Amino acid sequence: MIRHRLDRVAVPVDEDGQQLFSEFNPGYIVDLVTQASLAVLSPIVDEILEEVTEIEEHFHNDELWWGRVAGPTQDHAIDDNTNRPYTLTSGNNDWGVAVPIIGRLDNPVKPWQIEFDMHRIAISAVDNVLPWKIRFLYGNQSFLEARNAYRWTQTMSIASGVGSNIGAGPSDIRMRVLPLGYIVWAQCRNVTLGDTISFFIGVHGYPVRDLPYA
Repeated sequence: MIRHRLDRVAVPVDEDGQQLFSEFNPGYIVDLVTQASLAVLSPIVDEILEEVTEIEEHFHNDELWWGRVAGPTQDHAIDDNTNRPYTLTSGNNDWGVAVPIIGRLDNPVKPWQIEFDMHRIAISAVDNVLPWKIRFLYGNQSFLEARNAYRWTQTMSIASGVGSNIGAGPSDIRMRVLPLGYIVWAQCRNVTLGDTISFFIGVHGYPVRDLPYA
């Protein structure tokens, strides 16, 4: 018999006056219909709890910020600096060349975290104040494979000024959770061929349970 522990001390009754709990141990359900109902609900409750836990980890999490290495590759693209942002070049109202921004050998999060998402970007320079579209692609093979499999997310930006240090705050990115070892590429699109946009990336990781605080 399945028994579900509840933190209650009362002995409620159903509409027929039958006790839903044992009078000798009121913390246990003995009504079979109630037990069956709870047995059906348990997987649903577990799924909700798992989803809420992931959302909690997403919002209450450590964030690390990265610039690029001197020559980004698909193996290594991140560096802890504030002087080398990633720079993308636009096509003619089309996507420009894709640049790796997280390499397969990079660890952009804390050492004990095994998954990550690129949560935000901070734009540091632009060539014009026309609308920009930035696309981030992800995969463990090639850029073309990731693009053709539709593994990408997008954001847009309209700068308030031209040049560097334009005063733009970080912008959120909607992106799925990725395992370590995945490559992330970026490319931009603007109406002006050859114009550039530069930015740093903010990344946080999962899981955050059992943190080694000690």
